[in-house]
Amino acid sequence: MAPDRRLTEAFRGVAEALLPDTVLTQERAVGGALNPDSTWRPDAIVTALPWQRADVPIPGTVAPGPATIQIPFPQGAQIRHVGLSARVAPSGGQFLFRLSVDGASETFSLQPGTGRVAAGASLTVPPIGWLVGDVLTAGGVQDVLISLHYTTGATP
Repeated sequence: MAPDRRLTEAFRGVAEALLPDTVLTQERAVGGALNPDSTWRPDAIVTALPWQRADVPIPGTVAPGPATIQIPFPQGAQIRHVGLSARVAPSGGQFLFRLSVDGASETFSLQPGTGRVAAGASLTVPPIGWLVGDVLTAGGVQDVLISLHYTTGATP
């Protein structure tokens, strides 16, 4: 064990008495991400971050239509951020895309000539729920990648 880790362990009781819970939670997450030899575990980044990312491609020339994508979330999720990027930006109008779950929905768009956009989101997917994406208008866009940033569990 590295000397700094031994000191941390020796003074853990004092630190827990003085530090706020948020700092202790972060310390435990970082400590859990390390191997006994103080190297990073391969899955450390995913487990230490408060969010996860799912990329959903829509290949080729995109056509308008309902339920273009359907993503299951067995554990539930809170969608926090959505990114859209296209290899070929829309030129014949905007690309308009709607995400919906259980009657709630949010709409995102790529304007003509714009190949990338990111926006905050707030959609709650219940456990064993599905997130559905509809292409409302395509505008000639091609090879779209939808990036969803979410936290697991359905609580905000």
